[in-house]
Amino acid sequence: MIHSSIHVIDASQEVPQEKSHWETQALDALRSRRNFVIVFNPAADGLARLGKILDCSPSVLPEKLSKWAIIGLHDVLAPEDQKWLLSVYSTQDLRLIEQLQLARNRPPQIKQFILYCESRGIISDHDTLEDAREALWLYLEDFRWSRLFPMAGIYQWHGEWMPVRKM
Repeated sequence: MIHSSIHVIDASQEVPQEKSHWETQALDALRSRRNFVIVFNPAADGLARLGKILDCSPSVLPEKLSKWAIIGLHDVLAPEDQKWLLSVYSTQDLRLIEQLQLARNRPPQIKQFILYCESRGIISDHDTLEDAREALWLYLEDFRWSRLFPMAGIYQWHGEWMPVRKM
């Protein structure tokens, strides 16, 4: 599961005044602590609803994904998801939700050290730097491509998540 594709949630076909399936999917994605992409119809009120789920105002939500951002996510998107996102990005509102930025993923809800992949999200959380180092080592051993594309690292909470520079 560490190296799985990031989840893409389609909220573009929602019916107003109905309990939305995408909201359940977004909550599940939040609980996984993995980054995810969500697709909205720009005319819908989805961003406001997403802000409530994320516990932040819509003005704090990440900016829309561009064609080149979608292409840049090639290694972490399932091929069919990337193809679909490229076909709808010009008419829909696409957002990459980064777990590192969310208030729900801060101590005390999460441990002091995390192993974080910039594209995939929070891989694991740890009480000590030594435990985080061990998790990073296992991640690198298990995912050989990470040696060529090092997108994961250890972060420590200092009022915000800061990369640990010295190993």
